[in-house]
Amino acid sequence: MQSLFWFDDERFVEVENHIPEPFSKEKFLWIMDWIRKNQKPGRKMKFYDTKIYFLSSDVAYSVSMRGIEE
Repeated sequence: MQSLFWFDDERFVEVENHIPEPFSKEKFLWIMDWIRKNQKPGRKMKFYDTKIYFLSSDVAYSVSMRGIEE
């Protein structure tokens, strides 16, 4: 999942449909760490149909479908 994002850019912001406000790189990395530590063994998130939309030369967003592999 981390390969889908540009978190080396200090302007990185994450938006999720189940979290009411945008959040920072630090919170995103904390969430990824929590998932790695707490998900059931053998379960992996799979992201597919990723599309990247450039709003300008400096701003883009991506949309992906997400599923769980057992």
